[in-house]
Amino acid sequence: GSASAAKRFADFNGLPLPYLRVDPEGRLHAALGLHAGPAWSWPKWVPDVVLEVLLSSLPGGIPSPDSGFELREVADAWLRYLAMCAGVAAPGTLPEILRGYLGDRSAPERLRPDEVVTAGFVQIGPGVGPVSIGPISYENAWAEEAGYQRPVELATVRLKNMVEALGNWDEYVSNPTQIARRGATFIFEEPSGECIYEYR
Repeated sequence: GSASAAKRFADFNGLPLPYLRVDPEGRLHAALGLHAGPAWSWPKWVPDVVLEVLLSSLPGGIPSPDSGFELREVADAWLRYLAMCAGVAAPGTLPEILRGYLGDRSAPERLRPDEVVTAGFVQIGPGVGPVSIGPISYENAWAEEAGYQRPVELATVRLKNMVEALGNWDEYVSNPTQIARRGATFIFEEPSGECIYEYR
């Protein structure tokens, strides 16, 4: 993304801006050998009009002629991204998705007790309950529990982040060909610079 995307991301997540770096072309991801989905491309026999219909239904839409991005390279990026969401060439994705719904007693809470997440007609909170889906409302059995990552809690955090990203897509995504780049976490010891933890 861009510098403005980094600022918006920092504001949304409460992260100190000086700790963020912008890499619009994904060079750091490539240098670290991070996952970028399967090396798939749309077959040549799939006509451009089909890709245009597909992209018109996705965030960012069809790349404009003056964007500098080709229709097929953006469509290929979406193909790889959606495959990763389904767990293809994305190690650990499906177990992590399940953990988000089932909870994890070894992980800390992710939502403040007063936090409310709203996504269209869905409202969750404060905390992990009550839940309203349109006219239907219910209370999670674990809503009063604390001290661990409760069922659906991580999924709710992901929903909050997804609503932010999709609702501000054009600000966050300056290069749609890079959407399949998967992040990683590295923790370094100071002052030695030794990597003491990594998750790819």
